[in-house]
Amino acid sequence: MMKKYFFNNDISYAEKSYVFFVVITQIVLVLSFLGRVAVTGINYNSLTVIGAWAAAFLITVIFLLTRSSAFCSTALVLVMTCVFFPLMFFTGGGILGDSSVWLIYNVVLICNILPFRIRVRNIFLVFTDVVAIICCTLGIKYPKAILSFTVRQAYMISFITLILVISAIATVIHLQNMTNDYRIALLNKQNKEIEGLIASQNRFFSSMSHEIRTPINTIIGLNEMILREDISDEIAEDAVNIRAAGRMLLNTVNDILDMSKFQAGDMKIVADNYNTGNMLSEIVGMLWLKAKEKNLDFHINVSPDVPAELRGDEVRIKQILMNVLNNAIKYTKEGSVTLSVECNKLEDGTVNMIYTVKDTGKGIRKEDIPYLFTAFRRGDEEQNRYIEGTGLGLSIVKELVDLMGGRITVNSVYTKGSTFIVEIPQKVVDFKGIGELDMERRHVINTGERYRQKFDAPE
Repeated sequence: MMKKYFFNNDISYAEKSYVFFVVITQIVLVLSFLGRVAVTGINYNSLTVIGAWAAAFLITVIFLLTRSSAFCSTALVLVMTCVFFPLMFFTGGGILGDSSVWLIYNVVLICNILPFRIRVRNIFLVFTDVVAIICCTLGIKYPKAILSFTVRQAYMISFITLILVISAIATVIHLQNMTNDYRIALLNKQNKEIEGLIASQNRFFSSMSHEIRTPINTIIGLNEMILREDISDEIAEDAVNIRAAGRMLLNTVNDILDMSKFQAGDMKIVADNYNTGNMLSEIVGMLWLKAKEKNLDFHINVSPDVPAELRGDEVRIKQILMNVLNNAIKYTKEGSVTLSVECNKLEDGTVNMIYTVKDTGKGIRKEDIPYLFTAFRRGDEEQNRYIEGTGLGLSIVKELVDLMGGRITVNSVYTKGSTFIVEIPQKVVDFKGIGELDMERRHVINTGERYRQKFDAPE
């Protein structure tokens, strides 16, 4: 029965510690009483011991009725400190008796069963020291108030108490270790089960993401064919909405697939040579129209000394910048979004690429910044509930930046705008500077939504 109690996960550790000590304490007091009666007979000292047992028994009854381990453990410590120890001191030979052993046992009780903070426990320990000092002072001042035993009796009683207290402390420590070992084994088992569930979840997300992307791409492709037909304005408007929704759905599926790869540890960085100017041109080309649709100014500032050719995972770098820029455009109602690119030379033919994305959007609350890169969480949910997205974008950005040995920082003033700084170390293939790039002029495009067929070539 006791074993089931000790290994019951529904019972708090504080309650178990109290039960350990209160049971052992009552056993020790009974055995100590019997030993004293055998050595000295019935006297004030042995009656003090059986009185302490009666008090511990009464506290146990209160515990069974109230299930309040905090109250009962405090009551037990106070009884042992304020009543039991002083009586044992004056009826058991003072400091030369076994009262000092009981004082040590009381300290062990305070450190193990009081469910309070360390500061409160320290107060109880200081209080115990004060009681001991008062008893010793009174014993020195009034030596006749101390009832003494013969030397033989004092040795025997002290020896019995010492053995009982040492055995009690060792037993409680052993029981606590057994309980802790059981808890650790249970936690390890639960962790393995959780890891198995997470692995199954990741496999599910990964396979489902792959399966879902095929029909989504088919829908987007067929819808694009519809847009290229000679159709009415109403159908064209519906097709444009389908294209926007399809792309959003595809982005969501891709984000979920990436998150499952990160959680499974399968995300890999594939390094290859790439042209810096072409990469930036592709990014700007994909987002320029989106910014113009919202009447936002889209500025690109590229430092001329940025190397023309680098080595790294171009696809993932574009994914990072697309996510950050897309977020900036999405949360900016008016004003501008600016992408600045510069670099700092490092050792061993490496540069630290610094991509800065600045917007004049609604900004981020100070309290939301620590959770900015947490998956499925978006800051200021009430204000942003109508904005599309899952909250995965910045989480994926953080994972990718960390995977490439870089870092991302954010500075924001709420209602004024935000600045994201992404730093990624890259190997240099060609140290020749990229030169002056006028991407804004390169990407001044027609913002019309309709696709217009220019010629028909049936053969």
